[in-house]
Amino acid sequence: MNNSPKKSVAWRELLKRGNFLPVKIAGAAIFIAVAVALSVSNVDYFWKAQELSLFVPSHEFLVEKMQLAGGFLAYCGCFLVQFFYHPWVGCALLIAMSLLMAVLVAKAFRLPGRWWLLALIPSAMMFLSTVDIGYLIYSLKAPGYLYSNMLGLMFASAIFLCYRSIGNRWLKYAVLVVIAAALYPVMGFYALLTLVLCALYEVSLRTEGKKDWIAAVLAVLLAAVVPQLYWSFVYEQMTVFYIYLAGLPRFYMGARVLYEPLIVSFVVFAFFAVMAGRWKKDAGMTAIKAVALFAVFAFSIGGMWYRAFDDENFKVTMKMDRAMDGEDWETVVDCAAGLKGEPTRLMVLDTDLALYKLGRAGDEMFKYKISDTPYKVRSPMSVMRIVGAKALYYNFGKINYCYRWCMEDKVEYGMKVEYLKYMVRCALLNGEFALAQKYNNVLLDTWFHRSWAEKYQRYIDNPDLMDESDEFKSIRPLMAYENILEGDGGLLEGYLVGEMVRLSGGPEPLVELSLQCSLIQKDIAAFWPRFILYARTHDRLPVHYQEAAVLYSQLEKKVDYRMFNIDQTVVDRFNRFIDMSEQFAGIPDGNLKGIFKPQFGDTFWYYYFFIKDLKTS
Repeated sequence: MNNSPKKSVAWRELLKRGNFLPVKIAGAAIFIAVAVALSVSNVDYFWKAQELSLFVPSHEFLVEKMQLAGGFLAYCGCFLVQFFYHPWVGCALLIAMSLLMAVLVAKAFRLPGRWWLLALIPSAMMFLSTVDIGYLIYSLKAPGYLYSNMLGLMFASAIFLCYRSIGNRWLKYAVLVVIAAALYPVMGFYALLTLVLCALYEVSLRTEGKKDWIAAVLAVLLAAVVPQLYWSFVYEQMTVFYIYLAGLPRFYMGARVLYEPLIVSFVVFAFFAVMAGRWKKDAGMTAIKAVALFAVFAFSIGGMWYRAFDDENFKVTMKMDRAMDGEDWETVVDCAAGLKGEPTRLMVLDTDLALYKLGRAGDEMFKYKISDTPYKVRSPMSVMRIVGAKALYYNFGKINYCYRWCMEDKVEYGMKVEYLKYMVRCALLNGEFALAQKYNNVLLDTWFHRSWAEKYQRYIDNPDLMDESDEFKSIRPLMAYENILEGDGGLLEGYLVGEMVRLSGGPEPLVELSLQCSLIQKDIAAFWPRFILYARTHDRLPVHYQEAAVLYSQLEKKVDYRMFNIDQTVVDRFNRFIDMSEQFAGIPDGNLKGIFKPQFGDTFWYYYFFIKDLKTS
């Protein structure tokens, strides 16, 4: 008790010393630790982000981006996003840029050392905005999104710093005009934000200087009028509704919650602008202020961590997609095997496709989890179609459908690396080598996808080499159907699997894929002719084919399974399945699932009787 007054005095003295370097280091270290943890858990997402972007170091690419206000931010954002091709390089760059932003903010708004932790709030919000959009990364109409808003705030801070250092009032007025007239095309909304920050700074109560209402009014007028002039006389592709929001992402309906990190950053910047002339550099910090500071900082970092999009199925889908891009089908299956929760339909289809590619679908396709868990999305979107259509159609041999969705999504969301890759491959398979060259030329001009383009350039220059490619050899047999373009009605799985079931004859790989799809749809009529053909041409029958043959033989009594090479172990296991069914007769199916799953959850029989009413799209 006698030491408590001394400790209180020591604490107050420590707060007044002004040496806050340890606090700065600790704050930066905490931010880095959380950012690294988020990067680790989202490494495949960040890789996918650069696949869903495009940067070409050319004048034409810059001109294209500058057709809208704020285009330079999009251009710079696309430039930085491409480094996620190597995810750890991209994540390290993102974290470094976030810290640089904090330093710039502290300098621009004169934050004293004791308040430096506040400078990390916008950085935390910008990092959160990169890891909080989930599946919407596929449908986002904002080139360079992962960096464009951060760059906008950094540019605004730098310009505000320059403006604040000007002493001549007439020069200030001229600078405001330059910010509006010259930087609106470059920064869009963020040029207007800079003008507002300057206005707030000019009318705030300051320890030095006087209020300049003329500068404040001029800044506001310029922010209101200049976008209208550009819309009327310069930009032809902008709608009047977005002239003041140019450069910001567009989130619709339920996804508008994703604006919150941006709004928090804008409010913090406005507060900093008001306080820029009021900070007392030499003042100490009371215990109450210190507690409040750390509470705000902790809340910001905590929000960065807890608000990040955290969905196992999304992360596994990203990992599967990355593995499929590299034709690493074993990893796709490993993802399915390691899944803790229940999968989405897209994950089930990707798993079945991987097993087919590995030649193991007939033995394993019902051994992995099968469900129709809803996609965790904030805005209505056809996740199955937007996320999975291109890869599934391509690998199922539906080349025209793959190309179609690449083209339609290009029109809707802009050109992406992913679209270009599939368009090159589709054109090659269709024998359209000049078209393949057109798309491949774009990839040849990129920094990180040039090696991929050079690989496929060999096929463009010498089409005969396609006969030696494992990739093309696996696709071509699946193209042996009437090659017409119909409509899938947006029902990807229903159309794709249904079309495979309706096929009759064809090369052996196509027949087997059709056989597997008949099992998925539980189509007995389609199963038998394909199974009989398969049995005639193969010495060994995969386990699931045998299971279906035994079950259908017992259900219909039309085909005797004993005509085929059915393993006795399969027959014995089926008899145990029947015995258990009779033992628990009368119990509702919902309860039976839990009883049968431990012994028969890896069989076609369990799938046939207990996996029902799946929502396939």
